[in-house]
Amino acid sequence: MPPRTVTDRFFLVRLLADLPRERLRELGAAWGVQDPGDRGWIAALYRQMTDVSVGQEVIARLGDDVRLVFRQLARAGRPIAQSELLRALPFSEERIEESLRILETEGLAWKLHSGARDRQPSDREWLVPVELRDAPRPRRPATRRGVLSGASNALPGAPELRVVDKPPPIIRPVARLPALVTNLDRIGEGGSGETGLPGADLLQFARHCGEALGVWITNGPSIRAGPRLAAWRQLTSAQRVRALARLWLVDDRSPRHVPVLLRQALWQVLMLADVGTWYDVSSLARRVAWQMTFVGSGRADSAGRGHAPDRRAVMTRRDLDAAVEVLGWVGVILVGDVSPRRPVAIQITGDGRRALEDRVGEGA
Repeated sequence: MPPRTVTDRFFLVRLLADLPRERLRELGAAWGVQDPGDRGWIAALYRQMTDVSVGQEVIARLGDDVRLVFRQLARAGRPIAQSELLRALPFSEERIEESLRILETEGLAWKLHSGARDRQPSDREWLVPVELRDAPRPRRPATRRGVLSGASNALPGAPELRVVDKPPPIIRPVARLPALVTNLDRIGEGGSGETGLPGADLLQFARHCGEALGVWITNGPSIRAGPRLAAWRQLTSAQRVRALARLWLVDDRSPRHVPVLLRQALWQVLMLADVGTWYDVSSLARRVAWQMTFVGSGRADSAGRGHAPDRRAVMTRRDLDAAVEVLGWVGVILVGDVSPRRPVAIQITGDGRRALEDRVGEGA
């Protein structure tokens, strides 16, 4: 399909001019624009949204999947349908929809409204305004001894992720979940047989993951082979870790559920960590909470429209500990305790690093 001729409706200034004042205020919150008073929202927003450094900040706070959807739209240079994105990118329809929703909230992607009332969501077209198509890629943060600075250029004021000088006294068993999913038919209902881990919780989570990935079909206590069992058993351990990590990131029906914003923020923060280095969990909690607040700050004005930004942006330590526990089961991280079930430090594993970075390879 050849690119369409560029018209004024694809330029940011024209798109902004068509917005109601409420939406302009929402974008102002997302892009850090104070009430411009008599100077006008459209001019103030246009200056801010086309500023290179500000654009880098906004793009840096997006998740990896969302940035990939944005780049695909920007490269197209024309409106493209959601179904075209689904064919071009290795994501589920739900993940594409969520990414587009986030990009729309941030003002980075715009939905064209068709006159056809019966048009399906997958046929709706999206575009990136002309002025935003060359938005810069965020730079990868540098590290220094003892401190992980994070994206300091793009996200000033981020709490430091502190390095722990020596390993914690107790290190939990790691990556038990891939083996449990593989051998669920050989495990009794009484527990997982793993010491130092909550057997009943782990087994329940393994059954959920096995069914969600199509490896097993469960019916109450019974279990039988699913359509992907043979393919699953042919995967390497690293590929199993990646598949389970990706499932955790997008799974909203997990028995070990934590808020989606926390999952996304934790994933982004762990991307900054070095393999083989222990990091303090309290500093991890502060960095993740900051990441959630910063990413969600642009949605604070939407509470009256059915959203709940206070719940989305608030993180509890219990939720973070649950997320850390599951990622330890999966094999993304090692978890260190000072007493049972009290995490004090985490370390990225080699398989975990590959799972965090490799978002487009084949999985289970």
